[in-house]
Amino acid sequence: MVPGVLYAGYNVLLNSEIGQPLSVVNSRMITSPWKTMLDLLISWDTNRIYTLTLGTLNHFAMNLFHAFLVLPLIPALLGIGFIGDRRKLLSVLSLFLPALGLICFLHFGAADFAGWPMSALPRLAYIAYPGMYLLAAVALARFSDSALSRRLAMVRGLPILFMILLIAWNSFDVFGAPALYYYFYFGLNLTGLHPFGLP
Repeated sequence: MVPGVLYAGYNVLLNSEIGQPLSVVNSRMITSPWKTMLDLLISWDTNRIYTLTLGTLNHFAMNLFHAFLVLPLIPALLGIGFIGDRRKLLSVLSLFLPALGLICFLHFGAADFAGWPMSALPRLAYIAYPGMYLLAAVALARFSDSALSRRLAMVRGLPILFMILLIAWNSFDVFGAPALYYYFYFGLNLTGLHPFGLP
């Protein structure tokens, strides 16, 4: 719903205020999925809905791995177990819903870019970063406050070490390894589509 409203606003701004014609490719990206999902609801093919749901969850999980370059996922998964209050946990997990909703919209709507499914683009799941980093922070804070940290001073510095590793890991292109960002944009490319050449 939010992408549709944003797109409609963009359309009005582009046509009415700026006077630029709307790109047919971009227009198809938003209108085609709605039509596909409407057809799916009318036909109500339970088997297809089930397989699309599994595909959505698969794309969402893999997109998180690729978008965050794996590193924050480990403490984030541990962070889920460390939040004892159910309401707080649900509040943090709700930060993943916009990313899941976008992947669901694109996957159920069969949106594609030159044969590549849009729901398989990891960067579209990156909008889950507030939830991801919040869960990771909870786990790291819990580890640094644990009984183990009283015995090992190194454990207290775990959040700082993690931040240094995260900054270095996300800056690998500066260190001469730009291929990581290929996976951020396109994930594990098994379709043969290489819009910007091989990584």
